[in-house]
Amino acid sequence: MSYEYDTIGEKCAVAAATGEGAAEFVAEELFALQHRGPEASGIASQQVDGSIVAHRMPGLVRDVYREEDIVRLTGNLAIGHNKYSTNGDKNKHLQPVLDEATGFAFSHNGNLPTTGILEKFLSQHNVNTSPLNDSEMMGHAIAQNIRNGHDLADAVELAYPLFRGAFSCVSMHNGQIAAFVIPEVFDHWH
Repeated sequence: MSYEYDTIGEKCAVAAATGEGAAEFVAEELFALQHRGPEASGIASQQVDGSIVAHRMPGLVRDVYREEDIVRLTGNLAIGHNKYSTNGDKNKHLQPVLDEATGFAFSHNGNLPTTGILEKFLSQHNVNTSPLNDSEMMGHAIAQNIRNGHDLADAVELAYPLFRGAFSCVSMHNGQIAAFVIPEVFDHWH
């Protein structure tokens, strides 16, 4: 089957899994969701020691992940992302977004057309937002809350009011995965 990626009208994909073989399962999820993002793919896995190992690169899922890439992603938690760019360089801003200092990873599907309040929050915490896209700003905001001593659920809850737009996200930290969407999206899942 051949896809015409320009005409499908869907943008990006996020995925998450827990348990043995989490990264392999996420790769399979991303393959099934290839039509939502043909430009790049990435998986981040949390290792036993809490560190994050990631594999991200431009290309189709079938070309991005070789067996040796998946074998390196040994943790029991994994999140992933397929990229569909709406603007800018297709080889930049690959996800999942990582904060290696805190062992945090984040994947975002969506668009934040208004980032002023988010940029203000980040600048108050000495984060230069000029090179960042909306996904990276969201990840930095959650990571900042983790740095301030909050667990993943609280960090997401505290950052959530800063996010103005449409989105579905997955994040990973300290043995936990959190997924969140705007309420309007959740209403359609029922």
